[in-house]
Amino acid sequence: MIAPAWKLTKTIFRQPLLVSILVGVGIHGLLALNSYAFQAPGYMQALEHDVLEQPVYGLVHVLVPFLVPLLISSVARRIREETEIVSLKRFPEANPNLIFKLDRRGKALYVNQAVRDFLRETGRSPEEVTALLPDDTGTLVTRLIGTNQTERREKVWEDRILQYQFRAFPEEDSVFITGMDITPLRRAEHQLQDINTHLLSLSNRMDESLHTFNSLQFDLFDYYRTLLQDILRNPDSRHYDQPVYVLLGLLQEDQSFRGTLFFKHGNEVVVEKNRFRIQPSAGSPRAIQLGQEQVFWANQETSGLSEEDFQRIFHPDVQARIGPIRHFATYTSTDVALIAVYDHHTVDALDAQLLKNLTVYVQSLKLLSDQVRETEDAFLYTIKALARAAEANDEDTGNHILRVNEYARLLAETLGLDPAFCHTIHYSAQMHDVGKIHVHPDILRKPGPLTPTEIQLMKLHTETGARILGDEPRLQMAREIAYAHHEKFDGSGYPRKLSGDAIPLAARIVAVGDVYDALRQKRVYKPSLSHEEAHAILTRGDGRVDPAHFDPEVLRAFQSIHTRFDDIYEQMKDQ
Repeated sequence: MIAPAWKLTKTIFRQPLLVSILVGVGIHGLLALNSYAFQAPGYMQALEHDVLEQPVYGLVHVLVPFLVPLLISSVARRIREETEIVSLKRFPEANPNLIFKLDRRGKALYVNQAVRDFLRETGRSPEEVTALLPDDTGTLVTRLIGTNQTERREKVWEDRILQYQFRAFPEEDSVFITGMDITPLRRAEHQLQDINTHLLSLSNRMDESLHTFNSLQFDLFDYYRTLLQDILRNPDSRHYDQPVYVLLGLLQEDQSFRGTLFFKHGNEVVVEKNRFRIQPSAGSPRAIQLGQEQVFWANQETSGLSEEDFQRIFHPDVQARIGPIRHFATYTSTDVALIAVYDHHTVDALDAQLLKNLTVYVQSLKLLSDQVRETEDAFLYTIKALARAAEANDEDTGNHILRVNEYARLLAETLGLDPAFCHTIHYSAQMHDVGKIHVHPDILRKPGPLTPTEIQLMKLHTETGARILGDEPRLQMAREIAYAHHEKFDGSGYPRKLSGDAIPLAARIVAVGDVYDALRQKRVYKPSLSHEEAHAILTRGDGRVDPAHFDPEVLRAFQSIHTRFDDIYEQMKDQ
């Protein structure tokens, strides 16, 4: 009965006209009841007399109880709508991805700044915005409207490849679309495929690495090391000697190269730990500069240079580590340079071409690394923006979600969990209260105790948060945290009263950090507690918080490093 009544009440109070009728009738009714209760002259008869004898005064007397609430509720509704619009616009406007909102006819109701910038860059007018979308957008929107489905599509736009995700919600009569330009990534993939055909001698090891590629654990330097180690000690090489040293140089912003040296020592390959910088030479060019326009190779005995002049080609740090150099090849591909140094082998055009192929392959790996990093940065930015949007109407500041991230990672590391779990929980923990974006601000900011109805509405943020995060694999842990971080180890939590190991581990970890931070923060209904007080409540309880609410292992981990929680709070506390 409570829920339907509350739903009816919300429906009425969302309509200013209904509010004015209800309040006006109520005021007249109460005044009539008052005159009857105190045996005063009849209120309704007096009202009728005023209308008949003094029509203008009488009508004002009758209408004021209706007009005042109509005016107030209309203004309040307008203010609320404008506030919500501003709040909702902040997230998509700041998002670097393309964001659209289409109605059921396929008309664009909203596009963000990224879309407008994209149109301007490509010389298109705002009226051509729907041309950016896939050809079957109209059919797809019609099919998705009113559902809870997600679809992905790609669109070739001139020389770009755009990837889109269509997302519909049952309560919305529109479809949200997010898109991103994946052209550089696709080009990198094609480039890798072309290069692989020229590096067959390296394909076995690299194929194995690419098949097990994990963007979350991608380490560019490990790929470099694997690739160069194979070159230096490849048992399948042809009759000539392989390089004895390979110098990998990465171009820096100041146009210097940061160098890492790989060399053979017996049957093993050693990676020089101490890296060095090679500054460009204003006089005679360094070896690493000679291959910037095309592949370059040289042998001292046929170069026409004396041994002393030949050595001047190399940076002093390189000479100091390698010794006299008589045979080398070098090539620079954009911002990656390789120098291969041979012992007694005379370098020829085939060696140089193989080095060029290898350099381009290394550069492709760097491009892939850059794309992975950019994609990861965009993903983390979107996650952080969504988490901050959920905090917009709450007392918490953005620092709360950032601190919970740090608490969660620290606990995961203390528990000895694998690095991938620690990395994922570090960005997923901040999404624990994302469902609060659907909780009314009046409830979130209410200074006093919540009513039973308000408590139930507040509790819905766990389920709402899980729905918002959806089924994206990268957000699985965030979804588990959002849904279950209010579950308690003894089964007394919500929304499903899960207990023990039935609660996802990530949610059990975040629960400790979230409660700790809530105890430390000042709220309208409570003061800020010291670290010692918060630690005592978590470990001994205070009537509301009970140690039985938490996973004993997680709580022991907290106790072992609790002072670091205090460090995190103090370093990141709200100013």
